[in-house]
Amino acid sequence: MEERKLNFTRNEDPTIVEDKDGKIAKKIEKIYKDICFNLGFCYEQLKEGNLTEGMKETHLSLTEGYVLNFLDELGYEGVLKKKKDEMYSDIRSLNNENRELRRQLGEKVSNEDVREKLKNISNIIKKWWNIYGFGHVSDISYTEYGAVKLILSGSICHAYRDDTQKAPTDAEKAEYLVKLGFKISLKDRGNVLFTDGNYILLDKMLKEKYPSSTIANIRGHEWGNELSMREIEVYIHNLDDLKNE
Repeated sequence: MEERKLNFTRNEDPTIVEDKDGKIAKKIEKIYKDICFNLGFCYEQLKEGNLTEGMKETHLSLTEGYVLNFLDELGYEGVLKKKKDEMYSDIRSLNNENRELRRQLGEKVSNEDVREKLKNISNIIKKWWNIYGFGHVSDISYTEYGAVKLILSGSICHAYRDDTQKAPTDAEKAEYLVKLGFKISLKDRGNVLFTDGNYILLDKMLKEKYPSSTIANIRGHEWGNELSMREIEVYIHNLDDLKNE
């Protein structure tokens, strides 16, 4: 089963447009000349390096008005409205069909398959954050709209365990993060400081791994005159970011 695509077609009607006594042509002749003169003037100013932002807006605003008058004289305004209404109707119909298709596909998947898939996704995220991130994933949940919600620990720790890959120690992880540019607390090497620079680096790290991710919130922890990251709330909106590795 495949989702239906929107169908865009071209009007192939060979009927000649009626213009008794050339009345329509006479009406649009001046409009046509105004369009050509206005765009020609705009082009010459641009070519000579004299076109200002203000004049550009004036030229384009006038041209838009002339073109709308041109379309109106040829009776195209009604065609545009009809096409727009038909397109919106097709989009609504397509969305309804695709929602029903997804519902049917969802019913064919067993709950056991879903459970195992979610477990695999969770393990992939935990493995990455433990080895290449700060260390510990506090919580993973899934929203009704298909996004993944993560609560990541801002503290450095080597919580990951895997027989095939050795987890870095806390000291190694801190050294690795410093090389990436992160600022680490001088009082406690297990804390990543809550600074603008660290926020930018964290967002970059997450987006390089999960392009659709967004940082929703960071809860900080103040100790003396230092503010460090404690919990990081992240959403991954596109599940294709979470393919098996």
